Amino acid sequence: MRPPVRRPAQCTARCAKRRQHRMQAPKIVSSWWSPRLVILAIVGAVAVALLAGCGAVDTPQTALFPRSDNNQVINDLFAPLTWLAIVIFILVQGLLLYSVYRFRVRDDDDSIPPQVHGNTRLEIAWTLAPSIVVVIMLILTYQAMAQIEAAPPDDALRVRVVGHQWWWEVHYLDHDVVTANEIHIPIDRAVYFELESNDVIHSFWVPRLMGKRDLMPGSTNTIWFTPSEEGLYAAQCAEYCGTAHAQMRFHVVVESETAFNNWLAKQQEPAAEMTGDAAEGASLFISRACVTCHTIRGTDSIGTIGPDLTHVASRAYLAGGIMENTPANVSDWLSDPQGIKPGNKMILPVELSSEDIRLLTAYIRALR
Repeated sequence: MRPPVRRPAQCTARCAKRRQHRMQAPKIVSSWWSPRLVILAIVGAVAVALLAGCGAVDTPQTALFPRSDNNQVINDLFAPLTWLAIVIFILVQGLLLYSVYRFRVRDDDDSIPPQVHGNTRLEIAWTLAPSIVVVIMLILTYQAMAQIEAAPPDDALRVRVVGHQWWWEVHYLDHDVVTANEIHIPIDRAVYFELESNDVIHSFWVPRLMGKRDLMPGSTNTIWFTPSEEGLYAAQCAEYCGTAHAQMRFHVVVESETAFNNWLAKQQEPAAEMTGDAAEGASLFISRACVTCHTIRGTDSIGTIGPDLTHVASRAYLAGGIMENTPANVSDWLSDPQGIKPGNKMILPVELSSEDIRLLTAYIRALR
């Protein structure tokens, strides 16, 4: 360590001239800085931190209340790292504020503070301390990653999800079931997802159940988790993928094993026979070229561009998870799909009349 730099006993002529000039210059006294302001700043910072905690409520897409083993692991990592960051922030900012206040310019002191260069102990301390913190974070993160990336159980439910602009295609690989924008899974059973993209990069994210996982064109990513609580969980694409990215949503339904098996059995059935307005709507569905984009099993409709609509009326939401599945919303969607979700591929070749929309709505609402 170098010795402190000390001023010579006798100043040179130039040094003396500078000192005289400094003594003659008017003093600038700061009137805004005071202990009261320091206290106010600290109280304000604490208040902001506490108010930020008001956001930790059980909202539909919060990740702070895990409902699966996967998300519990993430939360168990997130919590200690957050508290560690808070402690470090308070320590560093506290020392900074203390230093600014403790070593501020005094009105009655015009001397130059002692000039010190280097402090070996201090430099070793502030090098070792962050290194230890980083190592702790690395160990905790590695442990969490090892749990999340472990192989799924052999009896895991296998589901393939294909991302499209801007909707989700869902295949139950062991049950010959295809649906869209709504994923049913049983509680307390591992679910293994194979994630693919049909166009651009998407990101599959169910905030309460799992962390984000990208869907990459030309490759398959995987993730699995075991849900621990029944419910309807909001989800979305978490990677910007074009005009309607914010409207690329979906829902995950966690239900009992019995309810899930009943749902699977219903989904494996073809569309029911139609009567009345629904039958007329089925004829319109074919004549208005809807069959070129959509599949309805048990009919001549075998399109693959849009979602499978065989049991669309059984879903809670429509239009990529952005509207409740009600007769009024179905009618609105048929009337102006581009106005509701700009850029989607549902471009009607022929304008639908109000009667056409009424009959098509009756048909779609009968597809349960």
